[in-house]
Amino acid sequence: MQTLAELQKAGAGAEEALRAVHRQEQQALEDALGERLRAEVRPSTHLRSLKIEQRSLTRAKKFAEAMELMKMTEGLAREEAEEHRERVRRAHMSDLQQLFDRQAEERLVLQQKVQVEEEEARRRMAQGTSPRGFIHSPARGGVFTEPSEHGREGSRRGGAGGKASARAKAPSGG
Repeated sequence: MQTLAELQKAGAGAEEALRAVHRQEQQALEDALGERLRAEVRPSTHLRSLKIEQRSLTRAKKFAEAMELMKMTEGLAREEAEEHRERVRRAHMSDLQQLFDRQAEERLVLQQKVQVEEEEARRRMAQGTSPRGFIHSPARGGVFTEPSEHGREGSRRGGAGGKASARAKAPSGG
């Protein structure tokens, strides 16, 4: 027999398990950010063409012009790398916000389900009926069900609420 305290403990356990999953998801997202920030930035076509021009100037022994072009390409490479990091950060912030929103929704749904179960337990206890009908009973493996599953019609044998057997008994007009 499951008491209200046991039900609350099971709900707290489910909330802690959800928090652990959320921490893992957040850590995975942070790890992905680190990988994206460390990834090599592919230079733009303009930067690549400037580097090619710089090499050709060096081969032509025009060192002053090559040095000037090298300074310009290094500056452009730093700008592109910083733009890449900023794009990655913005995308990460967007991903992180979506993750937080989804996780907040999941926590809210879980809290609502726990609250519904506790209210149902209180109602059953007040009526003196068996708590075996609880949604979050050990017999169901501690899995929360959707509220729509509470009052499903039909028997366990016939899932169609007797409609299939009624159709089988009806004379076919053929």
